[in-house]
Order: sequence, then C-alpha cells, then structure tokens
Amino acid sequence: MAWDIGPLIIFRVLQGLVGGMLMPLGPTMMTRAAGPHRIARVMAVLGVPMLLGPIGGPILGGWLIQATTWHWIFLINLPIGLIAVVAALRVLPKDRPQPSEYDMA
Repeated sequence: MAWDIGPLIIFRVLQGLVGGMLMPLGPTMMTRAAGPHRIARVMAVLGVPMLLGPIGGPILGGWLIQATTWHWIFLINLPIGLIAVVAALRVLPKDRPQPSEYDMA
C-alpha cells in the first residue's frame, strides 16, 4: 500500500515495533489467562511456534513469492492479523485489573 520508499520504510518499522511486542506480551497474556497451575503447558505450547517460525517463515515466504508476487509478503499479514484479533476477542477473557503490592503502599 506504500506509494513511495519513505512510507514503505515507516510502515515496516511500525510493523516491526508491533511484532516485537508479541514476544513479551503473548506469553504474559496466555499465562495470565491459563492460570498458575497450567503455566508449564502454556509455555510449551507457545514455545513450539516461536521455534518453528524462523524455520517455516523463509520456506513459506519463498513459496509465496514463486506462487504470487512479492507484494504478498506484506499483504499476507493483513488477513492473518485480522483473524488473530477476532480470535483473541472471542477466546481470551476480559482483563480484570487486580491491585498489586505496589498499589497498596
């Protein structure tokens, strides 16, 4: 969707910043939703995609470029992101803030 190299760079930086937040926020949200008694299982389930991503990403990216055009490397994130947002809104419970030990001081 970028009309020039400048906006393309800005959009990629924005995508990198948002994507970089997934590493700490994803496990935090999942362990909080699963509860303390299932933390080990959640970490195992979350660890597999994080390990397989660097392996499968270049393979799928190469296939995608051969099957379509290079533009789809950027466009493929839109439907995946929308599906993830809809799934998170439907599956994850609403966050109920609880006072921490710092709030009570």
